[in-house]
Amino acid sequence: MDGDLMNSCREDLSADMASLCAEVDCGDHGGFRAPICKRADGEIAYGTFCKIHARERNGKWNYFVDMNADEIEDFRHQSYSWHKKTSENLSQSALNAALHSTDFLGDDVLFAASGISGNRTQSPSLPAEIKRALAQMQLEEMPDEAALKTRFRQLAKRYHPDVQPENSRNLERLQSINAAYKTLKEYLRREMA
Repeated sequence: MDGDLMNSCREDLSADMASLCAEVDCGDHGGFRAPICKRADGEIAYGTFCKIHARERNGKWNYFVDMNADEIEDFRHQSYSWHKKTSENLSQSALNAALHSTDFLGDDVLFAASGISGNRTQSPSLPAEIKRALAQMQLEEMPDEAALKTRFRQLAKRYHPDVQPENSRNLERLQSINAAYKTLKEYLRREMA
């Protein structure tokens, strides 16, 4: 019976040693994950460390240490779309049309194309949320649903991150335009009902 107890203790001891901090000369419990090295295939190897050593390793870790400037820039551009291609949802013909289009119009031309005159002022009876959405869509007054859709398509084409990947603010701008379009579309539908 004492032999069984000794074997049980040895198994517990070896399990405790496996969960010890991977740092040399540290005997603390290693329950925290931290990077050890970057493999040749680009994957990161992790180890378990005590809280103090894991914090040190995470603080010193530089993911970009072995990348050149072009690789870092590629990574940065991919991070705009969370490392997923945004063009996957577009047909190839629509993507080619967007990428090879040269008709980036100024705001004055876009206002004229949407049928909105820049000289008119907003109605003071509009809620503040709607006024903010109109400003985001670069509109002076509430358009009809067709003009709103046309304006949204113009702005979406203009600020899509695939069209101008060098501009880091396009993704944020497109997201705010999407939100403004949704707000205005719902407001128009409520007003018509």
